[in-house]
Amino acid sequence: AWNGSDPARRFGVHRNNVVAGLTRALGDTFPVLRRLVGAPFFDAMAGVYLRAHPPASPVLAHYGAGFADWLEGFAPARGLPWLPDMARLEFARVAACHAADAMP
Repeated sequence: AWNGSDPARRFGVHRNNVVAGLTRALGDTFPVLRRLVGAPFFDAMAGVYLRAHPPASPVLAHYGAGFADWLEGFAPARGLPWLPDMARLEFARVAACHAADAMP
């Protein structure tokens, strides 16, 4: 680095900002889920998800499309069998919000 700083540390800050931003994006897409399981559990769950499934699109409204399917295999949430269906419902709400208007 031109200023003698540690590049690994600088990338670590960037990586943390990306993780925090994606966690917030998932929380915005799934606010009911976050409320039902609690912020600490949701944020930890989102962290596991986003590391395994980084965004494929720069449009964050599309991020989390596979979250419900992923939740079906997420062992710490096995005691909450309704969780994937709630995620599907919430993502359907976001998809409907961003869908094109129907022709009258």
